[in-house]
Amino acid sequence: MQKSNTEQTVFIITGMHRSGTSLTASILQSAGIHIGRNLLGADQVNIKGHWENIDFYEFHMNILNSQGLSSAGWTLQDNLEIKEEFIDRAKQIIENNALSSVWGWKEPRTTLFLDFWAKLLPEARFLLIYRSPWEVADSLYRRKDELFQSQPELAIKYWQHYNQKILNFYNQEQNRCLLANVKTIIQYQAAYIDTINHKFNVDLSHPAPTAYDPSMLKTEVSSNSQQPTVIDYYFPETIELYQELEGRAWHPEQTPDFSWQELLKPSLYRTWAFQDWANLRRLEQDNKSLKTLLHAQEPELQESQSRQTELEQTKAQLKTAENLLEQSQFQLHETESVLEKSQTQLQQTESVLQQSHAQLNHTRKELEQTTTQLGQAQFDVMRYQSQLHQTQEELEYYELHRQAWEESQSKLYQAEVALSQLMNQLQKTEKSEERLHIQLHQTQEELEYYELHRQAWEESQSKLYEAEVALSQLMDQLQQAEKREERINLQRHQTLEELEQTATKLKQEQDNFQLVNHKFIQLKIELEGDIKQKEAQIHQWQTEFKQSQSQLHELQQELAQAKTYIEQITQRHKLEQIVAESPDKQSELDYNLLVWDAWNAYCNGQLPVMKQHLQNALKLTKTSASETIMNWLESFSKFSVAQGLELDSESLTNSLEWQQLMRQVMVKKMTQLPMIKH
Repeated sequence: MQKSNTEQTVFIITGMHRSGTSLTASILQSAGIHIGRNLLGADQVNIKGHWENIDFYEFHMNILNSQGLSSAGWTLQDNLEIKEEFIDRAKQIIENNALSSVWGWKEPRTTLFLDFWAKLLPEARFLLIYRSPWEVADSLYRRKDELFQSQPELAIKYWQHYNQKILNFYNQEQNRCLLANVKTIIQYQAAYIDTINHKFNVDLSHPAPTAYDPSMLKTEVSSNSQQPTVIDYYFPETIELYQELEGRAWHPEQTPDFSWQELLKPSLYRTWAFQDWANLRRLEQDNKSLKTLLHAQEPELQESQSRQTELEQTKAQLKTAENLLEQSQFQLHETESVLEKSQTQLQQTESVLQQSHAQLNHTRKELEQTTTQLGQAQFDVMRYQSQLHQTQEELEYYELHRQAWEESQSKLYQAEVALSQLMNQLQKTEKSEERLHIQLHQTQEELEYYELHRQAWEESQSKLYEAEVALSQLMDQLQQAEKREERINLQRHQTLEELEQTATKLKQEQDNFQLVNHKFIQLKIELEGDIKQKEAQIHQWQTEFKQSQSQLHELQQELAQAKTYIEQITQRHKLEQIVAESPDKQSELDYNLLVWDAWNAYCNGQLPVMKQHLQNALKLTKTSASETIMNWLESFSKFSVAQGLELDSESLTNSLEWQQLMRQVMVKKMTQLPMIKH
C-alpha cells in the first residue's frame, strides 16, 4: 500500500560521531529521501560533505551550549533538559524543512535527543547507525581532536554512551526504528532500501552506484591489531554492548555477524611484549636507516646552504643593480630636468626667433617698400636726369643764343651809336631796325623761355639733391637692416647649433639610458628567474630536510617511548619472575601486575587509570581492607625506591581518586564483577 501525496514520512538518521552516518545519508538521499537544502559543506574530515542539515545542527549545538556542555556533543550526561523556547524553535525548523513527502535529516547529536524528537514527531521513523568501537576510536584519533589526544579513553566512553542510548531507544520503539551496522548497510545497500520500503511503507528507489565512495570509510582492521583486545581488557562492558547491538541489528540473512570476536586475543601482555620488542628493534633499524639517509643528505644540505649563500649574493647583486637603477633614474630625472630647461630655453629662443622673424618680415616689408621707393626715386632720378639733360641742352642752346644776344646787344650798342651818328640815315636803316626789333623780340621770348626753364632746372636740381639724400638714407637703412639680419641669422644659426648639440646630447643620453635600462631589465629578468629557481630548489630542499627532521624526530620519540615501554616491560618481567616463585602463581601474578600498572599510572599522573587498575586488583585479593591498603602503599613505596624515586604518600592519599577507592575498599562489594579473561 502506497502513501498518498498529502501524507509525509520523516526519517531521522543518527548515530555516534564517525559511525558512517554521512555515508548512509548520501545513500538515502540518492534513494529519494530529501535530506535538506542548507547542508554543512565538505572539509578535510569529510571531503564529500557531512550531509548535515544546518538548521538541526545549530539547534542541537545551541541546546548543549545553553546547558554549559560541549557543542560537539561530547558529554556523558543522561538527561538533557530542553526549555520551552527550544520546543517552539524546533517546530519552526520542522515547518521550514518539511518540503517533501519523504524527508528527514542526519545529525549525530540527535542521538542525545531521541526521546524529544520521538515525542515531537510521532510520525517520524528512526534509522539508527552504529559502528565498531575500535573503528570509531581510530577515526577520532586520526582526526587529531585535542580532547582525545589528552584523554584517549574518552573515545570509548562516548561510544558507549551514544550507542547505549541508541539501544535503549530501539528497545522502546522497535516499530519506528531500523538498527543497522554501517558495514552491513554498505554491503547490502539495495536490501537495506527494500527493508525500509517494506517496514515503513514508502517507495524509495535503489541508490545510484556513485552514492557510495569506498574511500570515505575505512572499515578494515588487521587481524594482528591490538585495539579490540585493549578495549576488551579495559572496557569489557563496551564489547558486551557491541555484541548486543550486533544481536539486535538488522541483517538481510537474519544471522548476526560475530566474526569480529576473532580479533579479541586471550592474553594482553605476553604476545605484545615480544611484539613490542621486535617493533623496537625494527624502529632502531629504521632509525639507523634514517640517520644514514640524513647523513647522505648532508651534502645536499650543504649544497643547499651554498646555494642559499649564492642566493644572498644574488640578492646583494640585485640590490646593487637596483641602486644603479635608482642612480640611473636619478640621472634620468636630472636629464629630464635639463631637457625641460633646454625645452624652455628652446621655446624662449623660438619665441625670440619668431619675434626676429616678425621683425625680419617687417624689415623685409620696409626694405621692399624702400626698394620700391628707391626704384621710384631711381625712376625720378632718371626722369630728372632726362629733364636735366633737356635743360642742359636748352642751356647749351641758351648759351648759343646768349652769344647771339650779346652780339645783338653789341650790335644794338653799335646801332645806337650808329643811330645817334646816323640819325640822318634813319630811313635807310628802318628796315634794318625792324629786322632788329624782330630779332630782339625773338631774343626776349627766348630769354623768357630760358628764365622759365632755369627755374625748372633749379627745382630739378633741388629734387635731385633731395632724392640723392633720401637714397643715401635708404642705403644706410638697408645696410643697417642687412647687418641686423646678419646678426639675427648668426644668432639663429648659433641657437640652432646649440639646439642640435642639446638634442644630440639628449638623444645620446636617452640611448644610453635605454641601453642601461634594457641591460638592467635583462639582468633583472635573469636574476629573478635564477632567484625563483634557487628559491624553489631551496624551498624543496628545506621541505625535504624538514620532513626528514620531522620523521627523525617522530622516530626518536617513538624510540624513546619504546625504550620506556621496554623498561616497563623489563620491570614487569622481573616482577613476574619474583612472583612466579610464590605458590599462588597466576592469581598473585595478575594482582601484582595490576598494582604495578596502578603505580605506573600514578607516576604518569593518570589517577583515573590508577583507580581502575586498583579496582581490578581488588577483585583478585581476599585480604582485609586494611591489609589491602597497606599492601598497596608498601608496593607503591617499594616500586618508587626501585626506580630511585620518593613516594609522596600524603599527596597520594589526599587525591580524590584514592579517597573514592578507599570508600570502595571499606564497603567491599559482596558480589565480585566478572573476572578478567585470560
